[in-house]
Amino acid sequence: NLTEFFDGQQQHSVNNTDSCLYKIDNQHFYFDSKYQASFNGGNDSLYAFIRRELNISIYYNIIPKVYVAFIVDNVGLIKYCGIYRGFDQECDKAVLTLLSKMPNWHPAICDNKTVSSFNILKIDFSIIH
Repeated sequence: NLTEFFDGQQQHSVNNTDSCLYKIDNQHFYFDSKYQASFNGGNDSLYAFIRRELNISIYYNIIPKVYVAFIVDNVGLIKYCGIYRGFDQECDKAVLTLLSKMPNWHPAICDNKTVSSFNILKIDFSIIH
């Protein structure tokens, strides 16, 4: 449960904007859409990676969607992955496995420096059928 992820964490104002800076394990990250990391090659490459790497053996009458939350650090590594809104145990596990295989992302940039950022990604299983 990612609600616990932020419990007890101190929020800081950044540059007098609505941006939020959090600190976990002595590492700061941004929680704001202005400071977002991106997948190398953009969304088309991200969806191609998902189609190629997402493995699921069960077929459903409805199309599963899983939302996964994670931090992309200042060098592009994915850290602190967790299911934000899951579907079922198998789909959730498949999504976490998928994230563990992902290559580095382009980190977010703030004031011309790479920074860590919080991201939520919706994995829609319809793209693999």
